[in-house]
Amino acid sequence: MFVSLNLMSSLKIKKTLSYQGNNLSYTITYKEQKHIILRVIQGEVRISAPFNTPDWEIEKIIYKNISKIVSVQNKHIIASVYDFNTLKPWVKVFDQEMEIIIDENLTRSKIENNKIYMKNYFNQEEQVKKLYSILAKHYKNWFISRTIDWSLKMNVQFRNVNVKLMKAKWGYCLPKDSKIAYNTKLLHFNDEIISYVIIHELTHILHPNHSKEFWHFVERYCPNYKELQTQLNSTGI
Repeated sequence: MFVSLNLMSSLKIKKTLSYQGNNLSYTITYKEQKHIILRVIQGEVRISAPFNTPDWEIEKIIYKNISKIVSVQNKHIIASVYDFNTLKPWVKVFDQEMEIIIDENLTRSKIENNKIYMKNYFNQEEQVKKLYSILAKHYKNWFISRTIDWSLKMNVQFRNVNVKLMKAKWGYCLPKDSKIAYNTKLLHFNDEIISYVIIHELTHILHPNHSKEFWHFVERYCPNYKELQTQLNSTGI
């Protein structure tokens, strides 16, 4: 039976679009209204639009405001993964809070007994930059070990692993060189999500593009990759 959209009070639909190699998720609520309204609430992109608004018109507004959307999402994810403004600063590592001890007398930063010891740089931007540098250096061998584990299961060979801060990707692979790099911010997530990214990048060594064969291979080792991909990309980078 056909029901006209205009007879409904509202209709909510979840959709995604591609931006810089990642999927941006958003929710559209169709209502009796004149204009398209875009909001970012708790990191989620929410749009209300008049009934029968074409997809291209909504996507045009999203792309027009994409830099602002990403900026707001990043501020939201930052607020939920570390806090330097509390009495006991912390950062999320493997989805668990790890205490940060800030001491201006320290000469060398370190991670010990599940705590991060670092110098006070008296500038939050610099403090955050140094924090990610400490995490990347400390956990690089962990990423190498996990990549070796999955490479053996998948029968895929790689040559090199790097861990560094990235602005628009969770990781990347150079198939010809068999080199893989991971975004340091992956450390904020649980092991299952990190494993998906490792599987994803290892698969690129065999299948450079996101072809059907690529996704079939990923699914073989990570059956719920779509769910994990959605969780990952909905947070912002």
